Amino acid sequence: MGSMGKAKATARTAYSPSTAAATAKTRRLRAAKQELFLAKISQGWSVSKAAAAAGVDDSTPYVWTKDAKFKEKYHAAQERGTQHIEDEALRRAVEGREEPVYQGGKLVGRVTKYSDRLLELLLKSRRPTVYRENVRVETQHSGTVAVDLTTPTAAEKAFDGEGE
Repeated sequence: MGSMGKAKATARTAYSPSTAAATAKTRRLRAAKQELFLAKISQGWSVSKAAAAAGVDDSTPYVWTKDAKFKEKYHAAQERGTQHIEDEALRRAVEGREEPVYQGGKLVGRVTKYSDRLLELLLKSRRPTVYRENVRVETQHSGTVAVDLTTPTAAEKAFDGEGE
């Protein structure tokens, strides 16, 4: 490579005010996109929808998570987003949502509809030992053998310290 190769490498890394300004502008733009992405994630948006809102490709946020600070912010935003979704599920299950009632093409009233399925899922996630389908298999052997065929939910793993 010789001295000519070193000169080229040095020339590429040389400081110039325009390069520094462009780098600073790129960092500010990336930071703004990251903040918008995180704001959408904390509202419960999917990664692809939040990435689109931030004007980046779906894979970009996964590249950003290589940075420990961003990864921490991402996980915190994801938790807030999940809580937001859980709050909405609880509202629909318990408070219900109003729907219009039409008769002969005319609005004649409103009815509140509740989601029994959401309520069931919320109960299963909060009290899995009571509401989750558990399977117990017994066989005659030199004793009774009980096998639990269920797998712990992500919430149970996190609670037990097994999750991330």
